[in-house]
Amino acid sequence: MTSESGMRKELTTFSGIKQNYCKPNQVMPIALLLLAMLLSLVCIGVYAHDNRQHPIEAQYRQLSTLNTQSLLRYGETQTDLQADDRALVAFNILMSRYTAQMERQDKYACAKAACHIGNIYYMRCSYSKAMEYFLTSLKLCEDNGFNDMIPCIYNMIGNVYSMFNDFERSSMFYHKALAVARHSGDKSFVNRLLNNLICAYPTKEPLSRIKAYYREMAANREQRPRYHYNLLMDKGMILSYENRHREAIRWFRQSAHYAQEHQLGVECEGSSYTSMVESFLRLNQVDSALCYLHTNERLARENNQANLLAETLKKLYMLYEKRNLERALQYKSEYLDLNDSIYNITAFNHLKNAQFLYETNLSTDIINNLTLEKERKEMQLTMQRRWLFTLIACSLLFMVLLAVVIVQKRRLKASYNSLYERSKAMLTEENAYRQRIHDLEEQSPRPTSTTVPEEQRKAILACIMHTMEQTEDFCNSNFTIESLAEKAGTNTRYASQVINQVFGKNFRTLLNEYRIKEAMRRLMDDDTYGKLTIKAISESVGYKSQANFITVFTRITGIKPSMYQKLSREEKEKKFNA
Repeated sequence: MTSESGMRKELTTFSGIKQNYCKPNQVMPIALLLLAMLLSLVCIGVYAHDNRQHPIEAQYRQLSTLNTQSLLRYGETQTDLQADDRALVAFNILMSRYTAQMERQDKYACAKAACHIGNIYYMRCSYSKAMEYFLTSLKLCEDNGFNDMIPCIYNMIGNVYSMFNDFERSSMFYHKALAVARHSGDKSFVNRLLNNLICAYPTKEPLSRIKAYYREMAANREQRPRYHYNLLMDKGMILSYENRHREAIRWFRQSAHYAQEHQLGVECEGSSYTSMVESFLRLNQVDSALCYLHTNERLARENNQANLLAETLKKLYMLYEKRNLERALQYKSEYLDLNDSIYNITAFNHLKNAQFLYETNLSTDIINNLTLEKERKEMQLTMQRRWLFTLIACSLLFMVLLAVVIVQKRRLKASYNSLYERSKAMLTEENAYRQRIHDLEEQSPRPTSTTVPEEQRKAILACIMHTMEQTEDFCNSNFTIESLAEKAGTNTRYASQVINQVFGKNFRTLLNEYRIKEAMRRLMDDDTYGKLTIKAISESVGYKSQANFITVFTRITGIKPSMYQKLSREEKEKKFNA
């Protein structure tokens, strides 16, 4: 198991660059020997490989060879086959390829992949994850003008809100979908949206608007049996909204007969009878309500519809409580037994869904790690080639015994370039270091003398990592340990203690490192920050004093900001000229 000191050593690698590279007066034979040894180790690392592969890794390597359109077709095929785990792997690989420079058709494929992922999570009852991917797909569509997909996404977002009985928000998104869908000419989809709006009737919306929806739906004629059934049911619902329950019952009865005649299933027929029961109860006609409840009971028992039977039994025992206590108790006993059974089935399904989501998240993490590893290996190979050329050059210099002054000058230049390349590489590998920090944190033993509770300690660390990695709050010159503690919802003593234990340094040192890394990015980004002076850049990352910024920058990277900016520009000129 990795020790705490080992973890601190890993975390402080960035600040240790200077000690490894800023000794130009070292004896050359020793330097060359060390360089040769390092090159040997690197070469061994290049050709060594581990044949043990996770199944997801094998699938990733196989699918990563497919182009964007092939990946989308593969994922959709697996979705049709209900192989959601394989479909998610394909869709996640596709999503990871998204860039602003992609072809339009490839961007469209990424938007569809995000929507497919949202549908899979929705069917698995993971509504928060479904909403996350629906919103991602919506943003891609809005940014790239994929208007044909937007109504469907709005509809799915509305369905998510309906699952939580938030009919006001669901109606808002159904309205948005309807506004776009009307221009597409897809009457079937428009009718489904109108039906959703009628069923998700919020009390704040005028009933006249619901009637207008019904008239529009009736005008959009279709041949689908379900369309005609919805017309009958929606008419009855609108009448019940108006408390015209006798008329509503006639429409509900027609919908039940239509469902029987066209074999729309027990769900539709039972829904009609349930609506009739509610209207009869509003009219105080308990005998009629009991009659249709017994009809629903018979349907549910004959077709093994547990949910419909449980709902019916509950209403039966409530109505029989004042009529026949013995019979009411029988219904209540059966309802409780059936409800326990349904609860056990539901709980088991939740467990299966939880296991599926766990495996899905694991697959997503593996795919992300493999993508980062591929990028890291490509960069590592480039760096190894540069080291090889450097070794050959140094060997030649040593063999011809150039003048000491020229050697010193070349070595100083090489040191600056090495510092620049290493710091740039550290910035590029930032995500890999973040994952390594997380792994080390999970593996490292917890100090027994800490006063921070373990759960609170994890929460504080997560907030610290989010603030420092995902936001630019630390670039504020007034950002202090008090600011960080406030964001983490804790006090400064706890925040300071977590920083000391996990990072092996105090808050000020950690803050300086993050500010310097951001300054390095901005010094390298000549297009955005090229017109700013060193003082302006220092102020933009939170330093009030330019001198203090230069001191800290030099201490961490080994070179001054102006030199760092110069090396970055020279590198860009070389690439441009090449």
